[in-house]
Amino acid sequence: FVQCIDANQGAYFEQMLLLPCVLGEFRSRKPGDGGNKRIIGFPEHITSDFGSVGDFAASAEFAFGTILQRSYAALGGRMHYGHPDIMNKEVMMQQGGVSKATKTLNLSEDIFAGMDFTLRGEGRKIRHCEYFHLAKGRDLGFNTVLAFFSKISSGCGEQLL
Repeated sequence: FVQCIDANQGAYFEQMLLLPCVLGEFRSRKPGDGGNKRIIGFPEHITSDFGSVGDFAASAEFAFGTILQRSYAALGGRMHYGHPDIMNKEVMMQQGGVSKATKTLNLSEDIFAGMDFTLRGEGRKIRHCEYFHLAKGRDLGFNTVLAFFSKISSGCGEQLL
């Protein structure tokens, strides 16, 4: 299994005690079920010490990482978002890797793992679990928040094309 985390991410000790349960999500519960569990998604806990702008941006990311991702998973439209997701390494290598490397062409590079995975068919679904999360410290000053939201909106526009 593989989990690609950033240098500014960390885990709480209590969360790491849940890691065997997380890996148990990949096990088959009925015959023929194990083939489609290859990405398990988890939310991020964003932290910031930069005042109200940082708190607003961290809250916006928290809402996206929990409420929206939970809704997307229920509707069958959740893609790979963020770095807490754990993936089956063999499957990711067979589909060409986790992300795309072109910075100007592929703005939302993380989502391509989920897109490639889903487009290959075979009843593949990305599961979303709420009991495990990683912490992510982020510099959330005004300029950083502006650049981050610009990247997100550009990536959404790119996906619509």
